[in-house]
Amino acid sequence: MDKRLMLLARFGILLAVLAAWEGAARHFPAVQFALARPTLVGNALADLLRGWMILPHVAATGGAAVLGLVLGTVLGAGLGLLTWFSRSTAQVLRPFVVALGAMPILTVAPMMIIWFGIGLEMKVALATLSTVFVAFAQSAQGAEKVSNEYVEVLQGMNATPAQVFIKVVVPGSLDWVFSSMRLNAGLALLGAFIGEFIASNRGLGYLVLRASSLYDVPRAIAAAFFIVMLALIFDWTGTQIEKRRNILIRWFCISTCIR
Repeated sequence: MDKRLMLLARFGILLAVLAAWEGAARHFPAVQFALARPTLVGNALADLLRGWMILPHVAATGGAAVLGLVLGTVLGAGLGLLTWFSRSTAQVLRPFVVALGAMPILTVAPMMIIWFGIGLEMKVALATLSTVFVAFAQSAQGAEKVSNEYVEVLQGMNATPAQVFIKVVVPGSLDWVFSSMRLNAGLALLGAFIGEFIASNRGLGYLVLRASSLYDVPRAIAAAFFIVMLALIFDWTGTQIEKRRNILIRWFCISTCIR
């Protein structure tokens, strides 16, 4: 389908949904109570944008999510790649990683308040915890999939395990690491949001919780709209990184070969 037709189709679907929502809310009070009306949500959006009062909240949520994503990816990918040195260690750790990764983040959120307080550190810790296990699993699998031919060539040249790891294993696993970053983008945002939802005085999660407690549905939906926008920005950024991963991998290979 042509891109213009696709955009028109999407715009038409959006208009139809908004029109149906507005009509249902005007004719059924229960719908308006539960979902407000698009016009009221639009007014709430304009109110949040007035004086750019939304910016500190977007910065708080986005900043915690980005920091957690970077820390979780670096920590998880680093530990996952190190399992290449011992395949048996990777096999032993795999069930524990799967079990911890499947644990709902809400179960440890109250303990994070005890460990890190209610400030930025707690939101970053939750975002990191949301992403570290996926990064570990992806990078460990990437290290396991590295071609043995390249490893054997370097070993035949009397390369040390550390040299093989830096020059073959890490570059060969970067595809998996970049893939984990895109998978983790939404999880990092979710971790930061949950942290703000539990205890915070700023952030989009705080806005949603405060508006919901006052039954201000339009404002809650307007704040959630900015969370969706952040998620789309994160996804777009991850897509751009994936598209340019070959350039990044080539740069890493050149820099390691020069050393």
